[in-house]
Amino acid sequence: MNKRPFEFSIFKRAYLGIAACAALLLAVGGVTIWSHLKSTDAFKWVRHTQEVKLAISRLFSVMQDVETGARGFVLTGQDQFLEPYESAITHIRDDLRELRKATADNPRQQDRLDALEVLVNTRLTTARELIDTRRNMGLEAAMECVQTGAGKRAMDDIRLAIHEIDSEESRLQDYHDQSAKSRAMTTTVSMCMAVVLILANAIGAFVRMNRDFNSLRRAHDELEHRVEQRTADLATANRTLQAEVEERARNVAELRERESRFRAVFETATDAILTIDERGNIESANAAALQMFGYSSDQIIGHNVKKLMPEPFRSEHDQYLANYRSTGRRRIIGIGREVSGRRYDDSVFPIELAIGEANLGDRRIFTGIIRDVTKRKSDEEALRTAHDELERRVEERTEELERSNRDLEQFAYVASHDLQEPLRMVASYMQLLERRYKDRLDADAAEFIQFAVDGTVRMKLLIGDLLAYSRVGSKGKAPEPTDCETVFEHAVANLAAAIAESNARVTHDPLPTVMADESQLVQLLQNLIGNAVKYRATDRTPEIHVSAQRRNDEWLFAVRDNGIGIESQYADRIFVIFQRLHARNEYSGTGIGLAVCKRIVERHDGKIWMESEPENGATFYFTIPQDREISNEESEGAYQPHRDLVGGGFAR
Repeated sequence: MNKRPFEFSIFKRAYLGIAACAALLLAVGGVTIWSHLKSTDAFKWVRHTQEVKLAISRLFSVMQDVETGARGFVLTGQDQFLEPYESAITHIRDDLRELRKATADNPRQQDRLDALEVLVNTRLTTARELIDTRRNMGLEAAMECVQTGAGKRAMDDIRLAIHEIDSEESRLQDYHDQSAKSRAMTTTVSMCMAVVLILANAIGAFVRMNRDFNSLRRAHDELEHRVEQRTADLATANRTLQAEVEERARNVAELRERESRFRAVFETATDAILTIDERGNIESANAAALQMFGYSSDQIIGHNVKKLMPEPFRSEHDQYLANYRSTGRRRIIGIGREVSGRRYDDSVFPIELAIGEANLGDRRIFTGIIRDVTKRKSDEEALRTAHDELERRVEERTEELERSNRDLEQFAYVASHDLQEPLRMVASYMQLLERRYKDRLDADAAEFIQFAVDGTVRMKLLIGDLLAYSRVGSKGKAPEPTDCETVFEHAVANLAAAIAESNARVTHDPLPTVMADESQLVQLLQNLIGNAVKYRATDRTPEIHVSAQRRNDEWLFAVRDNGIGIESQYADRIFVIFQRLHARNEYSGTGIGLAVCKRIVERHDGKIWMESEPENGATFYFTIPQDREISNEESEGAYQPHRDLVGGGFAR
């Protein structure tokens, strides 16, 4: 009779327990989902602020590239130092747009970006003006612009503006980070509470059901089991606690070791090191600091650090500390700068100061690392003076050399031109003498006359080649787009007779179009191909190949042959005027041909060299810049070298 109410009571309690567990699960699930959504949103804002800070860092790095490029160009006048500046100009606008887009939800940051953009535009304008001044008016005018300090003030304003934006993002990051942590903690606590409640409800229901279905002995056994489990848990907790105590002891020992190492570094450092509190009072100073400022430890420990500062840095220090306490803005923390220090004897000297900040529990300390830069300043001044003097001397020497070269070229041209007429007259009269008195002269006299005629002819060829050599720099044409395929065809056409006579095979790869003096480029290829034909090997058919390939910002040409080759030790000598490697009865020529080639290449701002092995042919390389214009001194028409290119004057 009593079984039904008893069973009903058991099932009712079971259903109620299950329903309670389900309700708790639903509640916890809702709280967990809500907390997870909030945490996800908070972490999204944390990532957003990190991206903004990264964009700020990139913008500041780009502005530093602008500063570095402008200063490098001012000091050297070389365009290669403008590469960081030109690269930075292309990225600044993108970085500002990225920052503005990223902070579109923050009106205060938008206002700060408006101010920052004005400062950036101002600095870019001053940098461009400085570069134009250096390029148009010279180093001295540029240095006067630098000494006004406008660029430095602009960069200081930019640093301050970027620092304000970065500080705001740091504050937002801290807020969102704290919010995310709070949401995560809420989720964790909610889940723990739910688990505890569910477990408690389940255990309660289990206990009640076991109490109804099991005997007192089972209940006693369960109690013993729980006691054993609790004992094991306590033993585990005891072992964990012991491990934590041992770990803490190791940490304390490690901390003491680190403190000893720091103290050793602190005391033996060659740079001065000071630590001060938030009020500016000195807490510690190493031996280098005491020696640098001339104080004993008792004379500065506990005193305000202003004691080591001259004006105006003393007043600026008070203003900085007051502003830092009221606003928390850190203008000089983590930034090295040059200031002045004051010794015990009131003497002032330049120092380099770097300040760091550390939090020790509920208080904050600052560490200053100081280096005496008196000698460095003196060395820099001496270096600047020496550099200016060297530049002045180089300019004077360059001007003298240019004037001397112009005089020598003019002399060579005039001398060569004026000598041709007397030689022509001597040769004509000697030939006339030979024709009219041939029957009256003996064999020796005829031979002597022939020697004289040959000598005048060789002298005429030599003077003609010398005249051509002098015309390379003084009579060249203005550069223009020149098709090297056409140049090759003209050169081969000029050498057609020599090529046919030697049965040579002249080939080429596709050749580019370059900025050059076409007639001189024809002469260059003509000389090199003519040399290859002249110095051919007798046991094989001459093969000459011309090629070109793009290398960075220039074209590398190569003229390769399978001739007799040249010893590597003569690789430089063959480009010197009048230098010959063979006797005149072996190979004809004046020894000027390759010197003319070198001068043509150098006029085009290129280089020429040779690689060869005896009996394995030679390869002549030369470079022509891709888009650079060549120097052009009074282009009065290209020079015309001697017609007998193979037999008359281009010996190596």
